[in-house]
Amino acid sequence: MNDRNKSNEQLVAELAEMRRRVAKLEAPQSGVQKPHFRPALGDPQWQSLVANTLVFVLILDRDHRIRFVNRTQAGDLPDGLIGKELYGFVASEHRDTIRACLDRVLETGKPEVCESAALCLGGEEHWYEAFIGPIFNDGKGVALSVMSVDVTP
Repeated sequence: MNDRNKSNEQLVAELAEMRRRVAKLEAPQSGVQKPHFRPALGDPQWQSLVANTLVFVLILDRDHRIRFVNRTQAGDLPDGLIGKELYGFVASEHRDTIRACLDRVLETGKPEVCESAALCLGGEEHWYEAFIGPIFNDGKGVALSVMSVDVTP
């Protein structure tokens, strides 16, 4: 039936039905659970998550200094790395490449993947593939998250 041929009551009823349907579509889905776990660095669940992963998890500040690391290659306590510049562990021939990658992530806000050689605390050289992403605060890139995997042949 054409809307011109409908009574006001019919149009009002259809409008009410459409509003009901829109409200149903906009309502939270009852069967979908929202994430309830938002860990902080000191949270025991966060500590367990990063302690039991096979990847190296780092948080770097804007100056590329280590602010958090979950573990070390040599098994030493990671606390000794806090505050140190990342480049003390990057092979000298890769420092410019890594610095450019980290700066791009901070500048663009887009994640990147980099691969380079790193010097472990024991002096051994290992190759790592690093997945680098920005950490935002109030829309500004304030730090970097780095997940590194040892890909040494």
